[in-house]
Amino acid sequence: MMEESLRSKISRFDEDTLALKQEVVSQREAREALDKETEELREQNRQYAVTIVTMENKLHSMSSKCNNMELELNNSISKLEALPPPPPEPYHVLKDRELEMKREIQRLTTLSNTLRREFGLAKAEADQRAVQIQGLRCDLAGAAARLSDMSGELSESQKIEKRSTTSEYKTKRWISFDMLLTNDKKISVQE
Repeated sequence: MMEESLRSKISRFDEDTLALKQEVVSQREAREALDKETEELREQNRQYAVTIVTMENKLHSMSSKCNNMELELNNSISKLEALPPPPPEPYHVLKDRELEMKREIQRLTTLSNTLRREFGLAKAEADQRAVQIQGLRCDLAGAAARLSDMSGELSESQKIEKRSTTSEYKTKRWISFDMLLTNDKKISVQE
């Protein structure tokens, strides 16, 4: 009787042990899947940040070009308007100058129209880049929210382990990101 009771307890203990082992294995697999997804989201987050920085640099460059083109256009118009009237001269000299001035006016008008068109295109592209940057910022915020939600699903021991891993990872990533930004600035300065 006692032997049967012990066998029954041992059998239940073996079943409980097996169930616990299976639960530990499934939790480990779930944790590994969450870690993998977290790593993918971190990489995506980093790529978004790099893309945003690049696009903001291009946007700044295009804005500067647009401003320079507008100044050049205004200067050309001012020079054209500031031309003094010619003194009276013989008819054939006046005709030659008139043709010359018409050609110059036509050239400046063409230049003005070209600059306006390029300015419009540059402004449209700058606006498009600003919209893309805003979209990437929203995606980045969503990824950060998903990371936060995933952190809430972890057990306390997993959270502690994640914090230590995350702080090490952030330190390494920010050092790499700073080096990337420094290299981008060196490249843009050389250009």
